[in-house]
This record gives sequence, C-alpha cells and structure tokens, in this order.
Amino acid sequence: MRIPSSLDQPIGIIAIGAASWVATGCDDHGGHADAVGQVGVDADAQADSVRDVGSGGDGDTDANGQHTDCDRYEPVEIVVSSATEYGNPYVDVTLTALVTPPAGSGESPYRVPGFWDGGSTWRVRFAPREAGTYVVTLECSNPSDSGLHGRSFSFTASDRFSPTWAPRGFVHVDPTTTYYFTSDDGTPFLWVGDTAWINLYERAWDQPIFTDANWRALCDHRSEQGFTVVQSVVYNDSEHWDDGARPFVDDDPDRVHPTSWQRVDGRVQYAVQRGLMMYLMTSSNGMHFAWPEEQRERLYRYMVARYAAYNVAFGGGEEVDRGGFGSDEAYRHMIETLHTLDPYRRLVALHAEGVGTKILPGEVDFLLIQYYTRDVSYAESTTSSRDNGRPFVVGETWYYHNGKPGMNDPVTIREMAWRIFLGGAAGYTYGHMGLVVPTASSHPDRYDMSDLTDESAEEMRRIAAWLRQPGLAWWTFSRFEDLGSGRYLTARPGHQYVIMTERDDGIFNVDLSDAPGTLSGRWYDIAADAYGDTVTVEATASATIDPPGPWHVIRLDIEP
Repeated sequence: MRIPSSLDQPIGIIAIGAASWVATGCDDHGGHADAVGQVGVDADAQADSVRDVGSGGDGDTDANGQHTDCDRYEPVEIVVSSATEYGNPYVDVTLTALVTPPAGSGESPYRVPGFWDGGSTWRVRFAPREAGTYVVTLECSNPSDSGLHGRSFSFTASDRFSPTWAPRGFVHVDPTTTYYFTSDDGTPFLWVGDTAWINLYERAWDQPIFTDANWRALCDHRSEQGFTVVQSVVYNDSEHWDDGARPFVDDDPDRVHPTSWQRVDGRVQYAVQRGLMMYLMTSSNGMHFAWPEEQRERLYRYMVARYAAYNVAFGGGEEVDRGGFGSDEAYRHMIETLHTLDPYRRLVALHAEGVGTKILPGEVDFLLIQYYTRDVSYAESTTSSRDNGRPFVVGETWYYHNGKPGMNDPVTIREMAWRIFLGGAAGYTYGHMGLVVPTASSHPDRYDMSDLTDESAEEMRRIAAWLRQPGLAWWTFSRFEDLGSGRYLTARPGHQYVIMTERDDGIFNVDLSDAPGTLSGRWYDIAADAYGDTVTVEATASATIDPPGPWHVIRLDIEP
C-alpha cells in the first residue's frame, strides 16, 4: 500500500487521551477520514492528537504479539493546542519535545523542536529509529501554557523499517570510507539527483505554474528512473502559491505563513514516499543570510521541526554566495545550528556559485559543488573527495536544452554522468532547462512534462541501473585512472575493475597486474542499453582490452 500524503487525501489520526492511545480510524482501515493533514486546516476545534503520518488506524501486532503503533523511521506527529493566546506564536514562544527512546535500545534521549502551524495549533514530528516504546514529553518556553508544557505521550514502534517512508533508514556519510553515503541499515546510497529549485511552490522566478499534478509526475518518473534525490529551495522571496500565499506574510521573516508551509509539506511528503530524499536548500542566493542571526536561527529551527522526521538533507542555498549576503561566519553558524537542532544530524552542505568553488570544505558534511559547464573532468571527482576526506557531489552542471554548445545532444549528459560517477563521486545532480526555467526553453509558457521522459532522462536511468547491478561494489573503489583518449579505469584492486571507453579506437592495454589470474565480465553498450557475451581478460601488466565499439563499459571480476 502506498501511504497517502496531503497531496492525495486527508490522513487519518490516532487520537490520544491523557495516558493512552485511542484509535479513531482512518481511510485505509475502513474508518472515517479526519481533517488533520489537509492543507490549511486549523485543528483548534479538534482534540489534541498524535498523527501517525504513515499507517495510522489501529496499529499492528509484531511477531511477539506486541501492539505497535508505527514502524521504525515512520514519521509520527503530535498535534496539540496552546492554552495561551500569543500575538505572534512564531516569535513569542518555542515548543520542544524530549524524546526518550526504548530502554536498552542504545539510543540516547534527544530533543526535537516543535512548530506553530496556525491558530493555536502546534505540532511535533519525529521518527522512531529503534523498536520499542518511546515516551515524548513536551517542553514550552512558557511553562504556564498547560497545552504545550509538561504533557507526555507514549507509543510503540515495530522492529521493521517503514517500507514507504524510509525502508533503509536515513542517509549519512559512510564512516568506513568517508567518500560515499550509506543508509542506516548499511546499504550504500547513490546520489542520483534532479534539479527542482523552485518547484516546492506553484510559482517563482516569473515561471509558469507548477501544479501538484506536475510535482507528482516529477516524483513518480524520477523514482521509476532510479533517481534518489530532488534538490529544491525551501524559501526565496519570489516563491508563492497561485492564491498569493508566500512562506512569510509580506516577506516579513518574523511572520511565517503556515498555510504556505503546509502545502510544501505535502510535496516533501510525496517525494519521500516515492523513495526520493529531499535536499532542502534554505534560500536562493543565500538571501536569508541578510537577516539578523536571530531570524536565521528561527528559520533553521522551523525547517528542522517540519522536515527532520522525513528522509531529507539540508543546504545553505542554491548558489549560496551569489547574493553577497553571507560570510564564513554566517555559513558556519548555519551548519552548527542545523546540527544542534536536528537530533538525526542530517547531512548539511553549501552550494557556491563559482565553478568548482568549495566553501568551508572541512566543515560541511559533504561537498555539493557547481560546475556550470559541460566540461567536468574525471579527475575532479577523485581529487575533490579524497583531498577533502568527504563525499563529493556534482550539484549543478549545464542543463539539458539550455542553448549551450552540445546541450541538445543527450550524449553530453552521458559523458558527464559516466565520468563523474566512475571518477569516484558520491553523486551527480542532473537538470533539464525545460523543468528548471521553462521560460528559457522551447516551451516558455508552460512546463512540458514530456521532458521528464526524454532522451536525456533515459541516459540518467541507464547509468543509475548499471551502477545498481547486483555485485557491483562502486563504493569500494580506490583506483582511478584516466587512460587517455576517452578511456577510464576504476577499480578495487585485486577484486573488481571497471573499464569504460567513449571512443571506437580499437584495442588498448591496461595495467591489471594488481589482480590475480583471470578476470571476466560482459560489455555493456551504453548507447544501445544492451549487454554482450561474457569475455575474459588475463590480468597482466599489459592486459589487452578489446571493446566492441564506442560507449562501452565492462565490469571485470576475478574468476573463481
């Protein structure tokens, strides 16, 4: 069953009394639908509740017969009403939840911020990472507010990972290599990204409307094509909804607009449920760095409160230094504040304007670097990650169909993607001008969703599928060689070798003396998306490589 998001239909709630769960039912379990979860709904008139954003309803029973309310990593939402009226709740008061994990789980107690969501409604979202019973206690900066302070709730998580929200847990840096990403269950995570800077909203940058149907199509296609990440900006001063709602009322950083953020919630939820990690950038051009530190910190808190329970990562902004608002001190404050507020310590990076520019490379969790060109070298992937001891992601290159030389040819996307990944990068984010800035494309008056399935997207699908083939351990590679003439070698010496050629220049030789005996594998024709027969290669200091033609890649394994 695909779990609904607020883009689909109302989500059921699990109402809670003073000390126990009382299931009220939801659509998926044959009961009634509740209004909580609909965009713009004020929950003031409803009973305080806990909403399990996932399965809802009566919960389940685990293998030991124990009642469970949710799965591991399944977002849970506590909804409460303040007993005190505030002039500006976003500024006047803070809500924090102390989360006490199950005894013996090994997980330490932590705090997660809550957020104001309109009227007297407040919410706390968090994700149980271990099996067992969690206790959540609310702490308000105004202890006299009986609706927000001193209340406790408990729930029980099953021992399985949520199959929809985070089937492998959250994403972090692989502690073994430090050059790649991994999920909490130990599965390597390949960053295959798409660019959707402004598409968490309907309108921005004087572009055509981007509807909820458009967003669903984007997420559905990218998930099916093997993409794993969508890069979007949470705030800029042009982002808004067709009815005029903006992230902040009158662009005042002290006056958050809950309805606007609720709609963003729906899009983030939908993407995450389709298996896409949302990389949420704080602002375009780092414009929020022009605000006083107190306002910036309040925005970081709000972002963590709304989105940290989902499979996300955070960033300083799209071309964070272009507006001239930031500084190393302000960037450092952002990184430290996000890490302090986020109990799950999500990945944080900075995306600079200049080609290859790295801001605070020793302090970000990974390098998300812009190369707004088509000439991204194989060596750049290797040196950037290994020299800085952290994952390297090419976060922006020339977009397909952007009018630049070669960018109407899908082979250019192929060339960039294969060089970047085989060079040792942890990821690459692709972009299509028709989906990023349609007014600069061949269809300036609309988003043409057929762009999602054109030949450039097919190139991305092919490399994503090839890299995920069973047995290919790309995260273990440590030998990277540009062999010249469009030929490349990537390997884990003594175990596995990948050789790619972009040209049809016939037989060439490669030093495979660090491999024992004989290697075997099948050539993959990248252009035709087809595999050939198995071939063998003798591992010598001058091993003979005979590709069938241009744009072929082979994975060679040691023969038993």
